[in-house]
Amino acid sequence: MSRADSDRADASLAALAAQFDERRRRSWLATLLLAGAVLMGILAVFAVLGVSSLLWEVAVAITAIFALGAWLARIGQFDAAFWLTYATLFLGLLARPMLTGNASINALFVPLSVFLLVLVASPVQRIIVVATGLASLTLLILTTSDASTTDLSWSDLAFNGVLVSALTVVPGYLALRASRLTLVEAYSATKRAQRLTAELNDARVGLEQEVRVQTADLRRVLAETDALVEQLAASALRDYLTGLYNRRYLDEELPRQVAMSQRSGQPLGVAMIDLANFKQINDTYSHKVGDQVLAWVARRLPEQLGPADLLCRFGGDEFIALFPGSNAAEMDAKLAAMERELTSLPYPADPRISVGLVYGRACFLPADADSPKPRATEIAAELLAHAGEDLRERRVAAKRAAT
Repeated sequence: MSRADSDRADASLAALAAQFDERRRRSWLATLLLAGAVLMGILAVFAVLGVSSLLWEVAVAITAIFALGAWLARIGQFDAAFWLTYATLFLGLLARPMLTGNASINALFVPLSVFLLVLVASPVQRIIVVATGLASLTLLILTTSDASTTDLSWSDLAFNGVLVSALTVVPGYLALRASRLTLVEAYSATKRAQRLTAELNDARVGLEQEVRVQTADLRRVLAETDALVEQLAASALRDYLTGLYNRRYLDEELPRQVAMSQRSGQPLGVAMIDLANFKQINDTYSHKVGDQVLAWVARRLPEQLGPADLLCRFGGDEFIALFPGSNAAEMDAKLAAMERELTSLPYPADPRISVGLVYGRACFLPADADSPKPRATEIAAELLAHAGEDLRERRVAAKRAAT
């Protein structure tokens, strides 16, 4: 919360406390006047019945004045109700002793009136009430001949005034201040609690937002990490030059294909493919051109493979092709098509290079179900060995035919 917001909250608190204090004083004054009206009404009834010596006209008039004051206080005319009560109490307290010379009872009611009015008065009104109370006591002493109020010295009068103030005004003022401070403190505690709750809610919302952001960032990082791991795993199984699966992948895939062939009873063909003139290309045009030729061959050869067939780079200019479900005749047809496709078109970039192809193949036929089955890794090694031997024999036969 900013400083300006805090100042506005404090100002609102002060205004609300003043408003509550005003309402409380109005309620107290209305209650006081209503109680006085009821009491004077009872006295008026007693006066009419002859039980009380009080003139019933006076009792009825005071009852009406108190009732009017209570109504004014309830409708919000607090000042009018207060001054009406003030005038009625003090004028009534002074009128009887000044007319009859008897001030004994009235002198007792002056401190009580001061006490009651101070509880509901404003600061300026309190000064007037206290001053009027002291003046009333002085007038009662000076203007009446009652034994209880005569023969008093000025020192006694001053002492009685201080004593009356201490016993009435001071407790009344302290009670008023205590009630107001209690109200302000209660309201302040409520506002502090609300402010603290709002701050805690803001902190919680901010923390939840931060957690959501961090969670989203963590999920993004994890997704990127998983993608990177998958990419690294895939690259570990791919040949960097040709993009084909490498020998590491072949060492895992070939035994798996053998095991599948054993379970399904379908044949499995394995071919080892070699470029016939790759060494001559490297020696004549450089290893860089040789690498480009290898990448071009790796793109051309898979075009003649079936959906289930697989081509891997075995190393150097050697490739391994797997033909799941193909017998020897079907495998020979696919390999011959690959050879024709490769030799029919020269390497498209400069220099225009013709690339030859030599292959050897081996075919695995699953044994009967009752015969013992060798391990898939052993069969895979034997297939590669037979394909390599067939490749060497075909290469030798090609050289003999050329000479």
